[in-house]
Amino acid sequence: MNSTKRYSRIFLRNKENFAKIMNIFDMADGSVGMSFYGFEKEMLFGIKNNHRVNIEAINEGERPKISFHKSGIIKLMSKISNNETIDRITWRGTPFVDIREPRQMMEIILPPKLLMADHQLYRNDSDIILDATGFPDKQWRISLFCSSKDYMSHIRPPMVNTSEYEYSSSLEGGNLVWTWVLRVSTSHAGKMDTQEILYFVAGDIVHPK
Repeated sequence: MNSTKRYSRIFLRNKENFAKIMNIFDMADGSVGMSFYGFEKEMLFGIKNNHRVNIEAINEGERPKISFHKSGIIKLMSKISNNETIDRITWRGTPFVDIREPRQMMEIILPPKLLMADHQLYRNDSDIILDATGFPDKQWRISLFCSSKDYMSHIRPPMVNTSEYEYSSSLEGGNLVWTWVLRVSTSHAGKMDTQEILYFVAGDIVHPK
């Protein structure tokens, strides 16, 4: 991504098979939007008092989408209720201007079956491919990091110290670098059985008032 409004896509490749995972798009105010492809449901988790908590989301049939705003506010299309008020799910994260070292923004757990895509859809000038060829037949996940351009140049893999295998690719936007790390974790405790995409967002959830 650069200073102009741009649309990119994230593909997963395993040998000759391609799957489209996400759409990435710049927003008018400099924020970054992402939508998941091929999934109509989502399971959301947040962190409260250092423990993972399930978020009871109200999904109105829209494709799961998440917006990372420059202010650090993170918003989803799904909604949450406090029994009186319904509002879009919101997290309070780190403002873009304060991001230096790689900061994990999201963890995505991939289901065993993904919707296949034609490899000819891939555009060299704006899309990226995460190549899982040679990865073991274990649960795959994607860790999304954001860092400043200056700091990112000093980083050496692995990006995640619990990774058994990693493959990463990045997109730039302004002074930031967004890095998708396809990986297999060495931890068996983190394995989750799912037929839908799962993701964890870093930050404190803001409940409706």
